[in-house]
Amino acid sequence: MKKKTVAIAGASGMVGTYLSSYLQSYEILKIYRQDFNLEIGEFVEKYRKADVILNLAGAPVSRRWTKRYKKEILSSRINSTRKLGSIIKNDPVRERLYISASAIGIYNDNEEHTERSMKFGNGFIKEVVHAWEQEVYKLRSEGTRICILRTGVVLSNTGGMLARLLPIFKLGLGARIGKGEQYLSWIHIEDLARAVDFIIAGEHTGIYNLTAPGYCTNREFTKRLASSLKRPALLAIPKFVFKIVYGQGTEVITGGQAVVPQRLIKEGFIFKYPELEVALADIVN
Repeated sequence: MKKKTVAIAGASGMVGTYLSSYLQSYEILKIYRQDFNLEIGEFVEKYRKADVILNLAGAPVSRRWTKRYKKEILSSRINSTRKLGSIIKNDPVRERLYISASAIGIYNDNEEHTERSMKFGNGFIKEVVHAWEQEVYKLRSEGTRICILRTGVVLSNTGGMLARLLPIFKLGLGARIGKGEQYLSWIHIEDLARAVDFIIAGEHTGIYNLTAPGYCTNREFTKRLASSLKRPALLAIPKFVFKIVYGQGTEVITGGQAVVPQRLIKEGFIFKYPELEVALADIVN
């Protein structure tokens, strides 16, 4: 049987790099940032053979948001979606799966959320995620299935939040943010890759929360990470410090959502790292 071809946009990022290596049962086409500068015809011809299009492309949100950078955060997601959509529009009847990254930042910070939740938050990230997902839905065609992956904090020692925290915590300088009561929904990068493989292999459509079953608070995460490194974490960083550094971008650092991957669980996906303590032990060691 011919291997499925999976085209990965954002292939040079932390998640894209991991998935490119993990999905060995498929033929991988890597789509890099410069590829989006190709003319439509050339772009379509280069990637038209893709059976699965996986879009991870988008400007990072964990930095200071200037007015100009906020435009880049949104436009990088909308424009990459439209460019990838040109592959589908060229042959709308062909059977394909389009998988788009998204974010749990669409939900509010106050309640527990499954994929059925309509209790969305306020602010810039919610607006970005909503606009991004609406653009993705425009790509549905006679032959194209759509999956949207609302992803939590991805835990890895090669990048992302955890990789930035590890050197600090190893020095015994780990600290919670404010009172540490904000929620943190996370997923081990291997479980993320396994979930993507699970979705590609099935007949799945619609929204999936890509988080582990066991969300926690920032206080709990800080305690668990310090414990896994056998270091203290007695400090607290006031939220205003992040406001000074990140400006409006602070909302993705000092906020957080309690998210449950209900669909994955119901459909039989088994997490290898469902608990934070186990996930951190694997990554740290």
